[in-house]
Amino acid sequence: MYAWNGKYGGQQLIKPETIAEYTRCQFCPDNRRALGFDRPAANPSVNSAKNASQSSYGHTGYTGTYFWVDPQYDLMVIFLSNRVNPTRNNNKISDLSVRSHLLQVAIEAVQQGKSTPTESPVLKEN
Repeated sequence: MYAWNGKYGGQQLIKPETIAEYTRCQFCPDNRRALGFDRPAANPSVNSAKNASQSSYGHTGYTGTYFWVDPQYDLMVIFLSNRVNPTRNNNKISDLSVRSHLLQVAIEAVQQGKSTPTESPVLKEN
């Protein structure tokens, strides 16, 4: 619903102005947060991707889950994970910037007009 500016199923459920206010950077440039979401960090590997637009927003969860919306590309990426299994000391998702790389691959696929990438060097097994 956020990606479609408050519309779902052909109905306007949330006013576009409300979506715009809720997702805009509230205290930029000192704080990249929106009211309910994160905005792209100066270092894209922190939470977004190098090609993510400045209008994008999302959330990175403690367990590694992730979603990111980029209205410029009409794109939403959702990554479900459980980095705390078998131990909370597993930081590979962050250390390897898996979520940022996944978003970058999705953006590049959209930019190239593909629905899904055929192969990504970023996601290859090490």
